Amino acid sequence: MMGKAMAGSVEEIRYRWSGGAQGFVAGSVAGSMTGATAGQSPKDAPGSTAARPAFIKGPLPMHWVRAAAQLPGKTLHVGLYLWYLAGLTKSTTVVLSARVAELGV
Repeated sequence: MMGKAMAGSVEEIRYRWSGGAQGFVAGSVAGSMTGATAGQSPKDAPGSTAARPAFIKGPLPMHWVRAAAQLPGKTLHVGLYLWYLAGLTKSTTVVLSARVAELGV
């Protein structure tokens, strides 16, 4: 009988650790065309940022953080956002867009 599970057969389910879910989740089927490898869901495929939380790429020089923190207003907020954009684009030149309003600036 092709295509039907035989009595006593074993189904393999692969699990992977998900930091977002803080636990193990069932993985995707191996050989799918999503770019994910066995045990990874498409959103965890290499190069995907869908499931990863945003972070500021470091190291951040503490003398810079201290100096920005002592300046008035939202200077530190804008500065950290610039560090975030620089790490995201892998460039030391970034464009500050209206998305900085997400920080309440």
